[in-house]
Amino acid sequence: MTSDKIKKQKIEPSGKSMKERRKYKRWLLSSYFDTYEMNSNSSLGYLADVSYGGIMLVSKYPVQTNIVLPLRIELNKEVDKGGQMQVVTRSVRCNEDRDFKYYNIGLKLIDLSSANLSIIKRLIEKYSI
Repeated sequence: MTSDKIKKQKIEPSGKSMKERRKYKRWLLSSYFDTYEMNSNSSLGYLADVSYGGIMLVSKYPVQTNIVLPLRIELNKEVDKGGQMQVVTRSVRCNEDRDFKYYNIGLKLIDLSSANLSIIKRLIEKYSI
């Protein structure tokens, strides 16, 4: 196994990799959706993958872990006629992608509404790769 593969398969203190610890399947998206922190209306980055338990953003800026972040995700009309989804999340990880100088931010979805669950299903149906 090369050192690149070892870095990508980080082992957590529990002895299991992040992939082994995940409860939900993740779907990479073929289209990026701009994402904003709702309180400040500042851009956090874009939605890169989704699951029924969380999302991953790609951002130019790091985010502190274990904080609550209310988000607004801009969508197209195919996914939601209102053009956006508002969700409350908790940051669970923030890792720098040194190759691209961006941060991968893992966020747990908190109290996902049935309307937002339907939006996530449509995102997966239309944009997962």
